[in-house]
Amino acid sequence: MIRAFTLLLSTLCVLGLGSTLHAQEAEAVDFETEILPILEENCWDCHRAPYRTDSGRLRKPRGGLRIDGASFLLEGGNDGPAVVPGNARQSPLFQRIVLPEDDGDLMPEDGPRLPQAAIDKIGVWINGGAEFGSWIGEGAELTESAAPPPASETEELYQRLAEGVSPVEDATLESIRREFGDGRIQLRALDTESRLWRVQFSAHRRSVDDEALSVLASIRENVAELDLSDTRITDRVASAIAAMPSLVRLQLDRTAISGRTIDQLGDLPELRVLHLVGCEQVKDAQLASIQKLENITRIYVWKSGLSRKAIRTLRSERPGLRVFGAPDLPQPDSEGEPGPQGRRRR
Repeated sequence: MIRAFTLLLSTLCVLGLGSTLHAQEAEAVDFETEILPILEENCWDCHRAPYRTDSGRLRKPRGGLRIDGASFLLEGGNDGPAVVPGNARQSPLFQRIVLPEDDGDLMPEDGPRLPQAAIDKIGVWINGGAEFGSWIGEGAELTESAAPPPASETEELYQRLAEGVSPVEDATLESIRREFGDGRIQLRALDTESRLWRVQFSAHRRSVDDEALSVLASIRENVAELDLSDTRITDRVASAIAAMPSLVRLQLDRTAISGRTIDQLGDLPELRVLHLVGCEQVKDAQLASIQKLENITRIYVWKSGLSRKAIRTLRSERPGLRVFGAPDLPQPDSEGEPGPQGRRRR
């Protein structure tokens, strides 16, 4: 009974913030200047890379969750991803900071509850897609023996892909930037030799249309991460995307693309992460095309045209694939439910 009552209170807290979050949806939230300082001040000590205390003891991040790097926040800890882009209510990071003050799982653990303004800001950031901009953060962990950590599967993948392409010349980069002229495009190298690149449009996104992909033709073999979220692209870009053999992460959130684009993604042999949040024209008919993406590990389909039945089918037939679908408020005995009242999960 107490457990159910605590869960009800936490749910009401989340619902109570709904109007505030929706009212601020249109505001752009910059992670590095507005969210990162909140995390550094209130969460860093417990959820950063392992480090040795003054006594020499190795202190590891609680719950296996690190927040000192963008990839760690998305991958999460022992309970799965800490952040579900586009869905604050489904994100454990957000769920934990809106719990009642007497709940044992309220975060931060060792300090006062976050100010309401900070809570709202984090919610708006997550609902807006949880974008990190140019911030990367840390990417390596300290092991018990202090020896260099082994490369993760993602690092090994990027190393392999980088070996097969030539570095991008500075002149090529400058030419691409000049084509946009107003700073709309952001180009970030993902390796020290400038072989693999992340491409995103963080400013004036609604002015970016199908022509943007033609500008990237000169580096199509080097693009490993492509973020076209909130742009005006259509299915006309499908063939250009499919011609990027090193593409690992593709973000198409809140664009007008339809199943015609999804049907061509099977030509991307390295694709691991696909964002389709808010892509209402992606329907159940594309389920077969999604299932053909043999190497994909995460797909975000909240507010897409995929039905709950299609999402259940995908989860059932691809148990190794993390499918982030329609938002569901926490239910008793459900996965990701906060721990017992008055107890801290480690």
